[in-house]
Amino acid sequence: MRGGGRRTGDGSSHSAAAHADLPAAAVLDVLDGMVEKSVLTHRQHDGRSRYHTLETVREYGQERLAASGCESVLRRRHRDHMLALTGRAQREWFGPRQVEWFTRPRLDHANLGAALEYRLRTPGETAAGPAMAVTPRH
Repeated sequence: MRGGGRRTGDGSSHSAAAHADLPAAAVLDVLDGMVEKSVLTHRQHDGRSRYHTLETVREYGQERLAASGCESVLRRRHRDHMLALTGRAQREWFGPRQVEWFTRPRLDHANLGAALEYRLRTPGETAAGPAMAVTPRH
């Protein structure tokens, strides 16, 4: 949601759209179309697709989101996705995929920051924010 609206190609973009009006099966076609129109950029990292937006596009999207009345719902969904990611990183930290899970949260640094910012600015969310910030514990 922040710093480029990053999503990985491991099903995260599908889960992000699963609750929206866009069927999960159509997500990749929509993402490809947005890349073709230069709304998004696409990069591969360790076999995963990463999508980024330009800052101006992100700001415009933020304005539209705020005006839609759906911002809090989508921010909570984003928060939950980031909580799941950090929880999985913690579980995988001392295993055979440690290197991958050391790198992955770094790739989502901007998204984690956005989720933490939401938690710090939203009443009732602040108590759980630090848990996300220190995961994985090492």
